[in-house]
Amino acid sequence: PTTPPQQWKRFWKIRLAPMVRNVWYRLLLNKWPALTPLHFFMPQQFPSLFCPACPLHYQTTRHMSLDC
Repeated sequence: PTTPPQQWKRFWKIRLAPMVRNVWYRLLLNKWPALTPLHFFMPQQFPSLFCPACPLHYQTTRHMSLDC
């Protein structure tokens, strides 16, 4: 699902430190460097899809930010 332009305008108006804004932006777009997409593009460098902290789950953006 896409985010309506009005919501993006509100997001950009929020007073946040640049690093914090970058983290939230990446999380909202599901572009955080989790192991699942890294494994897809570089399987030799990232052989496992599982989270290093709790190896029962795949390390997705959602898992890293909410579930782990």
